[in-house]
Amino acid sequence: MVRPKLETLSLWAHVSGQSFVRVDGRNIYLGRTGDPKTLARYAMFISDYQANGLVVPDGFNSRAVDDRAELLLSPAPLPDEHKEDEPLTVGHLCEKYKIHIAKRYSGAHQTQDFARKNRVVDDILKNDSETLAAISIAI
Repeated sequence: MVRPKLETLSLWAHVSGQSFVRVDGRNIYLGRTGDPKTLARYAMFISDYQANGLVVPDGFNSRAVDDRAELLLSPAPLPDEHKEDEPLTVGHLCEKYKIHIAKRYSGAHQTQDFARKNRVVDDILKNDSETLAAISIAI
């Protein structure tokens, strides 16, 4: 009995420091392990692979998807700096959090966490940046 093909292939780390996907007996290298661009290329590869009927598209090149991968990595625009006399919005809080995670995850070994949190904040900014933030203080 033949094993069915997987819809989502695993991203592997090579001893050379490169990440790759193994499909149909060959390795397709996507970039440096831990680099956010590599994760974006992986997402684009999986998208193309699934759209092509679980077959690697002819002439697939990891560098060819860089334009689409950049769209995943491009940050949403940050709102203007919050002023004391204006109401606080979710966008202002996200701006402060982005500054925090940039400091907290500055080490090279934590780039996946940084990229993941950055994407979540960008999604919030796209949808809810103008929503008023309610702050309650317990005394």
